[in-house]
Amino acid sequence: MRKVDEVEFISQLIDMHTIIVLRNEQGAAELNGDDFFVSVSDQWLTIYHKNIDRKESRSHIHLRRGQYIYAEVTEDAEYTPFIAFWTKKDKSDAVGADKHCGFAIYFPPFYNWHKNRKTVIAQNQQFYQAWVTQYGRQFEIIRGPLLPRTN
Repeated sequence: MRKVDEVEFISQLIDMHTIIVLRNEQGAAELNGDDFFVSVSDQWLTIYHKNIDRKESRSHIHLRRGQYIYAEVTEDAEYTPFIAFWTKKDKSDAVGADKHCGFAIYFPPFYNWHKNRKTVIAQNQQFYQAWVTQYGRQFEIIRGPLLPRTN
């Protein structure tokens, strides 16, 4: 299992065209795009869109620092893989009837669903395979030192 700094790891993952999902028992919120950045304070890691006048003016996600301790690549046939983040390694923090992780970052989409017709995006599947080969599938998440606040 590879040890990763929470800020560096999430920053790396959101640099790819991605979908970010935050779930609880009542529902889920999704951010979609390729224009994200991470802003960090002592207590919070916040994912914002770039190129905005005021950070709070668009959709964003606040995550309490140090809560997620384990992450893993999750694959399901016919779907785009994602990194599932957990506050407990035994996954007892799963939410909903289907027991999903509370926070996930998806890899670039494997399929184009134009007009309900699925076509493979081979470039994204190759990117995913190379990424997993380089970085692995399981991660211990470490809360690193507080870095200078980013904009």
